[in-house]
Amino acid sequence: MEFKVTLAQDYCLKVADGTHDSPKNTEQGNKLITSRHLEEFHLDFDNANLISKEDYHEINKRSKVDQFDILFSMIGTVGKVYLERNSEINYAIKNVGLFKNKSELEAKWLNYYLLSSSAQEYVYQNLRGSTQQYIPLGALRKLPIKHPLNTEDMERIIKILDDVDNKRDLNNQTINTLEQLAQTLFKRWFVDFEFPNENGDPYKSSGGEMVESELGMIPKHWSVDSISNFSIRLQSGGTPSRKKIEYWSDGKIPWIKTKEIKNNYIIGSEENITKLGLQKSSAKLFEKDTILIAMYGATAGQLAMLKFPASTNQACCGITNKYPNYLYQELLLKQEYIKSLATGSAQQNLSKEIISNIKLIIPCEKMLTMAEDIFCDFTNLIEKNTYENYYLKNLRDALLPKLLSGEIELPDEIEVTDDVPIS
Repeated sequence: MEFKVTLAQDYCLKVADGTHDSPKNTEQGNKLITSRHLEEFHLDFDNANLISKEDYHEINKRSKVDQFDILFSMIGTVGKVYLERNSEINYAIKNVGLFKNKSELEAKWLNYYLLSSSAQEYVYQNLRGSTQQYIPLGALRKLPIKHPLNTEDMERIIKILDDVDNKRDLNNQTINTLEQLAQTLFKRWFVDFEFPNENGDPYKSSGGEMVESELGMIPKHWSVDSISNFSIRLQSGGTPSRKKIEYWSDGKIPWIKTKEIKNNYIIGSEENITKLGLQKSSAKLFEKDTILIAMYGATAGQLAMLKFPASTNQACCGITNKYPNYLYQELLLKQEYIKSLATGSAQQNLSKEIISNIKLIIPCEKMLTMAEDIFCDFTNLIEKNTYENYYLKNLRDALLPKLLSGEIELPDEIEVTDDVPIS
């Protein structure tokens, strides 16, 4: 298999970036996408600001996004890649690299190449800035792209990688469906109070007795209490000194940061600390099924559930509860309210005290037990798909450099099934 190297500015129709201005936020209009909104298979529109139609059209004179364009994070967390597969696009970009491609095939190759260690190493070597790192547009234009001379070879390699990523994308869709079903059931039972009564009929509409509470009418024998009283433990984490190499080097204890909290089930960590680092800091080891709430900055109010024991930094609040799957659904439902409790002018922050005092409707013991069992089943299915995606991503990342360099020859396709090892 023969390869050649082409600079990005020649490989692509155009290499540009989004606006550097800061358009005014509006109540209506189009989304403005920045680096923090880029995910591998989607854009995080939920946390993107709206801008006016005028600003949207003005930005798009410079950097209009089309189908099969690639967006690349240039500032902050540099190196995130998103391939736009949709044909209808109604957002603009700010401080995001834009690779406009000649075809779907070349777009997919570039997408995978940008994820490779070769491209990421080039990006790392060309980073600038001390307080906030960035890669200049000129460096992106001169990014060397290694690609096959033969179109058939390119198609064959892309198909192998696509088979893996398509399965991951399908798993993500399954996870989203399960999450929506869980929230729909939770709302029906614990907001509308239409849980099954002793006869299997919807409680409220079948005449179930309701009583007054500080949070409105609730079923008889239910109560209202704070998160702290309902939970076993509520604690924040800590960060071992970065100056002490013995707190970090060869660490085996997972250490979670707020950017890893994304309304998700956490099965791994970006960093680890040592036992000494845990002992010599305010970091704490949280048990499996601890619920985490991000307390600082743009992520304040985001939730996650730990699926393994781990520690966190001080910007995370960990909640240990007898009914973690029930409480997780309850907090997801209250998420916008929780976010509204954040204070601060420069940066919105929550505190452990604010979270402790949040009031919850507490069902009777029988309903709590039944709900915990049902929502645990949802969690187990989501966890299975999450672990499978972890395995598939590792598989793709292992194949990526070998396929893109021509180091290995593989059959035209590999079989990707549901039967993958998880742990």
